[in-house]
Amino acid sequence: MPKPTLSSTSGTLILFLCLVALAGSGLVACNDASNPDAAATNVREVSDYPGSGLLITVDELAERIDDPDLRLIDLSEIRTYRSGHLPNATHLWWQDTMEIHNEVYGMMADPDTRAELFHDAGISDGTFVVAYDDEGGRYAARLVWLLHFVGFDDVALLDGGRQAWVAAGHALTTDSPDVQRGDIVHDPDYDVLIGADDVQAALDDPDTIIVDGRTDREREETWFGRLRVGRIPGSVHVPRDTLVQDGDVPYFDSPEQLSGLLPDDIRPGDGHTVIVYGLHGVAASQSYVGFKLLGLERVRLYDGSWAEWGADPNRPVEPLKE
Repeated sequence: MPKPTLSSTSGTLILFLCLVALAGSGLVACNDASNPDAAATNVREVSDYPGSGLLITVDELAERIDDPDLRLIDLSEIRTYRSGHLPNATHLWWQDTMEIHNEVYGMMADPDTRAELFHDAGISDGTFVVAYDDEGGRYAARLVWLLHFVGFDDVALLDGGRQAWVAAGHALTTDSPDVQRGDIVHDPDYDVLIGADDVQAALDDPDTIIVDGRTDREREETWFGRLRVGRIPGSVHVPRDTLVQDGDVPYFDSPEQLSGLLPDDIRPGDGHTVIVYGLHGVAASQSYVGFKLLGLERVRLYDGSWAEWGADPNRPVEPLKE
């Protein structure tokens, strides 16, 4: 995360006094919220989204930060977490959510591994989970989708992530909380998941739209010749990095902007199914959350994504469009 710059002598004094106050407390960062360089690019309200329950604002989180029923989970890199994280946040490494014995990179871990991850994170029925990272929700979204898949819906992304917390003037800490093991019960919801055979069967379905969420660079990735270059036939290219605003704080784009990335006839309540895929399943999760924010009732994540489809010569491929 880029360090905030100070635009005036008074700003420097404010930051100095803040750091003095934090010394010895375990808190490691404090931001001058009046600094225009650290100001958010947010131009919408969370309540504007039909699926607004998927996001929680910094102000809302700050009010609940000491709530014993809150489970705050940081999915940034471990070195970032150790350098400073939100108070009471535990760490979950996104790569631990993947199945290491699956030849397809990025697919979710087996049920026992998932259960252990969730239990170690202290997730139980009755808790409220907030996930965040410093990558625009790129990795935190994976936890949101995984919890949706196991039938747990009381989860939200922190709007703007770690950057929004700092930009609002809140401190980070190096203290790691003691978390009581959770006892979440898994009840898989296959409406949010889809496999390769069902994706192929849906290619000619007029009520289904397939969204290629790979970035332009990811579409060029071949993994040393393992992956073909192309796209799932008929898929619409909506790069996952276009879902998030430019600027120091990576908020999701406004509902109007997100809606504009889809065909005009794809709207909440119209009965369409949206299938999202990425370079791999983890990367597809950011697209899943982005389109769920629009209130689309049926968004399904193809967990194999291009890591599976692009490596299988028996799956049809269309050339990339400019």
